[in-house]
Amino acid sequence: MKVFFCWSGKKSQEVATTLSSWMKQVIQAIEPWVSTETEKGTKWQQEIGDHLDEAKAGIVCLTPDNLDSNWVHFEAGALAKTTRVFTFLLNLQTTDVKNPLAWFQWTKTEEADVRKLMHDLDKLVGETEGRALGEKTVDEIFDNNWARLQEKLLQIADKQAEERAPTRTQEELLTEALEGIRVIIGSQRTSTGELQEIRTAINNLMSEDEMTGPTRPSAKKIEHVEPKSNPIIRRRLRSTIEGGET
Repeated sequence: MKVFFCWSGKKSQEVATTLSSWMKQVIQAIEPWVSTETEKGTKWQQEIGDHLDEAKAGIVCLTPDNLDSNWVHFEAGALAKTTRVFTFLLNLQTTDVKNPLAWFQWTKTEEADVRKLMHDLDKLVGETEGRALGEKTVDEIFDNNWARLQEKLLQIADKQAEERAPTRTQEELLTEALEGIRVIIGSQRTSTGELQEIRTAINNLMSEDEMTGPTRPSAKKIEHVEPKSNPIIRRRLRSTIEGGET
């Protein structure tokens, strides 16, 4: 039974190649295909299209980096027209996945979830090929191989977590806010009193942050120190401090 593995991004590709080779050892009737197996010189669009058409199941490997990937959505949509589609989640909660990908049956990198996925694939092998192993046999092979897959998935997950951009500190957010405010000030007339008010607001927030630690200031706290005279500047400062965005 042909199983098409859909991926986008380095970590998603690592999951696809790891999971596909492992699955073949658990259920030998599975014929996994990952697009990295495309030979040089071939018309890759046609080859991918052929494998999409031939697949009896599709596994979409999702990570925080590719939830909005157009390619992932294209392949998942193509698979859904003719076969059963599963999503495999790395460093994601089910609530992180939005429609249309949320419509598909999901699997997290947990033993019980992966075991259920293998049971479902074995049943699908029985429906399409007429030679399912049965739950008991799948469980025995799964138990002998799970630890190896778990270790590899944890390694991939840990590497992705390390590569994520670090959370910005309050000082970095406030510095960014100040830079944005300077741009606003440069594009409009600002009185000396407003300039002093801005400096006071930034300084007060920074000094209070040093005393209270890295927690984000509350709305009430911002209200006490934010600039009152200029609504544009006030909105910019509040948006940056509360949302961490420019």
